[in-house]
Amino acid sequence: MHIQPISFGSSFTIKQGKASGIDLKGMSKEVIVYDKAREIGVTVPEYNISVSYETKGEVASYPTNKIEEKHFDSLFKNLFLMDKNNLNHNDLDIAHVFYSDDGTVEFDCFRFSSPFIENAQRKYALPDFMMPTNQINYENASLGLYVKQISDEKEKREFVKSYLKASAKYHQNKADLLIFEKQPPCYEPKMLGYEMTLETVLQEPDDEMADLMLLKLDFLSKQRLAFTEWDEGNGACGHPFSKERRLNSIPMYLDAVKTAIKYSEKSSELSSLTTDRKSEYYDYEAKVGEYFANTYLSWVEGMADWNFRDERVKPSDDKEREELSAGYKEILAAPFSEKTTKIDEYLKLYNSKI
Repeated sequence: MHIQPISFGSSFTIKQGKASGIDLKGMSKEVIVYDKAREIGVTVPEYNISVSYETKGEVASYPTNKIEEKHFDSLFKNLFLMDKNNLNHNDLDIAHVFYSDDGTVEFDCFRFSSPFIENAQRKYALPDFMMPTNQINYENASLGLYVKQISDEKEKREFVKSYLKASAKYHQNKADLLIFEKQPPCYEPKMLGYEMTLETVLQEPDDEMADLMLLKLDFLSKQRLAFTEWDEGNGACGHPFSKERRLNSIPMYLDAVKTAIKYSEKSSELSSLTTDRKSEYYDYEAKVGEYFANTYLSWVEGMADWNFRDERVKPSDDKEREELSAGYKEILAAPFSEKTTKIDEYLKLYNSKI
């Protein structure tokens, strides 16, 4: 067993000269959700005292603690059980997932969890053919950052192929959930077609599928890093406020958008070169890339405007703000195939103002 400190979700440093302490409200919620997760079969660490817990594994680190094929059964079991029971983890950060020598995978830090039905009602709900999923959060906050640690391109590709192949059973279970249990609460008929396509195609992933997945992990991890830059720049997690990080997060987010657009375009290209279920798979993924690109763009619009109105960051006069707003609206209004060019034009304008 390894003794770990309690997660950030339960501990914090009180600002303004006060002492460090325990967020009792956050701790209380975390313990409650831990118990719920354990009851439905999710593998979680065991608390032993109020400020630590025991875990069988350690966080993923290449090459000292590799994620291997032996971990995938436990990983996807946990993801599926949370999906099935309407539990959206929300923070499957690379530091919140533990991998043990026996193949067990444990999830930590449930403080920011919520029912999926709440997420489905938000403006950034997933496309209507995608079931509520913890897998996207895992890929965004954990897997993409891990894969970046692998320098050998062949090894990286083979790892991703193994991951995709293991996920086929996960998608079969999700399809069965739709057929036999009529879940989730926000069920859409298109979801079954998507899950059945993934179940079939991912059983034998080829090099092209692996390379496409690496591109997906690239834009997902770029968004995660951009969010961290913004969040910590705002003073989250005990970090000092930083106007430089706030400003830097905007081009980082737009880089994620450009990569998501590239992913969508590559998926469309592959769809035109294939047939049957594989073509359907690439069609779906083209829509996934477009969805994420447009979602990120909607987030950045408000973030950039906030930066240029916040006197702590970069105050701008009305004329400058109008010019920046007009430039961003050109991105939003542009056809999807032209958004990358418009983003590059906007970044030149943005950089000239900071």
